[in-house]
Amino acid sequence: MRNFLKVASAAVVCFGLFVLPTLAQAQELTLRVEPGVAIPLTDPQAQRFGVGAAIAVKPELSLGSYLSVGPALSYMALPSNVSGVDTGTALGLSGFARLKRPHDYQHNPGTGFKAVSPWIDGDAGYVRTDPLDRFFWSAAVGASVPTSDSRWLWVGPFVRFTDVHEAYDKTNTNTNNAKTLIAGLSFELGAAGKRPAPAAPPSEPPPVVPPAPEPTPPVEKPPVVLQDVSVEARAVVQFAWDSPVLDSTADAVLNEVLTKLTSSKSFKAIKVEGHASSEGQVKHNDVLAQNRAQAVADFLVSHGVPRDKVVAVGFGSRVPVADNKTEAGRVANRRSEFVVNFVVVKEVK
Repeated sequence: MRNFLKVASAAVVCFGLFVLPTLAQAQELTLRVEPGVAIPLTDPQAQRFGVGAAIAVKPELSLGSYLSVGPALSYMALPSNVSGVDTGTALGLSGFARLKRPHDYQHNPGTGFKAVSPWIDGDAGYVRTDPLDRFFWSAAVGASVPTSDSRWLWVGPFVRFTDVHEAYDKTNTNTNNAKTLIAGLSFELGAAGKRPAPAAPPSEPPPVVPPAPEPTPPVEKPPVVLQDVSVEARAVVQFAWDSPVLDSTADAVLNEVLTKLTSSKSFKAIKVEGHASSEGQVKHNDVLAQNRAQAVADFLVSHGVPRDKVVAVGFGSRVPVADNKTEAGRVANRRSEFVVNFVVVKEVK
């Protein structure tokens, strides 16, 4: 059993060190570390040992926004109060499940302490205490808060109760249940990894070349020649943080474009591009940008623009126009841009 615990412990450590960084970008796997103070609650441990230290390492796989599971490697050391008695140690390997308030912006949009995530979990497994292999279980409650808007690190207090059950081999060893209280801080890492490089913006459509006018036979009075002129109109609509709703400022911009459209005899297409700042998860920003583009498209359609001439595309936060490290830059990146290509027919005298 001792060899099994050693091999399994090494596997948990390698899992956290090497597998976690490659999967953290998907925001499905994190690493939780729980250092704390260990206090023995029952005799004879409470008589023989003083207050010690404990630590647990837990690679954690999310099964949705509220539940996560994974393996756990724990170690506890209690200093001896009795002469001739060595420090008491316990090395444990277990599995756990945890219920928590979600860490993603979609289900938990607050910042700082407004985003606090209470949690409760339970562990069960085997522990090596001196020469004995014993079953143990534990339960804990805690709360954690993000240390930055990127949410790559969550920190908070916890309290854990651990019960190590008596062993079957009682030869020359006191194997009563050993109950311990552990209090400390939990650190959860890996909620944000490297962000993908922004995709290159789509290339502009080639300019429309008007057809050459057909030659006309000479007459006393030259006929009127009509020429198609390609015209392109651009506009930018700004949005509030995490919102796809059009406000009065957006209405003014869109009404100006509608005036240009109605003054022309024809237009070819309208392409609406939605964008977001880098705050929040990539998938959430993609949906938000698409909804912003669709809000502009729906406004134009509701004011008489044919639906088959309007295309709405969301680019998430991959095409910024300003630095996302500043608030002014993030405000500028919450936008919808659209390009109108239409043809105006003019007389050439």
